[in-house]
Amino acid sequence: MISLFVLFVIALLKIWRNRFSLIQYYTVVALIFYVGLNYVNMDAMIAKNNLNRYYATGNIDIEYLSRLSYDAVPLMIELTKDQVVNYVPAFFYMQARWLL
Repeated sequence: MISLFVLFVIALLKIWRNRFSLIQYYTVVALIFYVGLNYVNMDAMIAKNNLNRYYATGNIDIEYLSRLSYDAVPLMIELTKDQVVNYVPAFFYMQARWLL
């Protein structure tokens, strides 16, 4: 949403100032957000939110968690330490083997 707001403000600046280069600023903003998204650990954030939801409600989608990248493995190891979880697939242990 922030990126759309920034692009909208740039479009408004183009309307107010005729000499304003729209494509140039759109490219710069798009590159900044693209690089920013690459540095944000999105899979770890998803795993953290799912673990917080699990601790709050007791429900978890293990199949979805097993499809996340290696960035989420340290957080999934926390799930394997929980005694309440009845089903922890071997996939978690296979991915987490390099951490042990």
